[in-house]
Amino acid sequence: MLCFLSLHPILSAIVEQYLLEKSRIVSQAPNERNYHVFYYLLQGAEDNERENLWLEQSKDYFYLNQSNCYTLAGVDEKYEYTRLKQSMEMVGFSRETMKRIFSVLSAVLHIGNITFRKRHEHEEYVTIKNIATVKVVSDLLKVKQETLVSVLTKRKSMASGDQFVVQYRMSEVSTPTVIERKFPVGVNRGSYAG
Repeated sequence: MLCFLSLHPILSAIVEQYLLEKSRIVSQAPNERNYHVFYYLLQGAEDNERENLWLEQSKDYFYLNQSNCYTLAGVDEKYEYTRLKQSMEMVGFSRETMKRIFSVLSAVLHIGNITFRKRHEHEEYVTIKNIATVKVVSDLLKVKQETLVSVLTKRKSMASGDQFVVQYRMSEVSTPTVIERKFPVGVNRGSYAG
């Protein structure tokens, strides 16, 4: 909630905690879109921003192309992206913070394009099929590619008080389950009073 005075941009703001529907990120019903911010970003980003964020078209992302619904009548997503950035600036987000947020959004879209394969023909353990996409995600998130591959293909487990690493099997992985297990999505509670 934002409170405005006519002579001041923002008097105060309160942010409540909302847990985003992770299931909505990874799949949509027919004629349902994903979160609007993805489309704002893809339609509104300038060329240099598109290049830095490795942005493609909506149809190129698994998380956006399942319902074949890319636009909403009467919505100018380029304009909405400009408004979003202006709003972020008004509440005190620095350009660097906004860049990091948009990098995370782009990374989420690219994570949806990561696919898995068996590590060896007669083995159920997984590896990444399209490692180039992992490189893009690691670049966007500023994490080592090896670390990201490990997070996506292995899990930690406990037995008798000992912790050990277990390789995922093909039957255990899909991008939606990876998102739900590895990437909790939420907004932390905070407030601002100016």
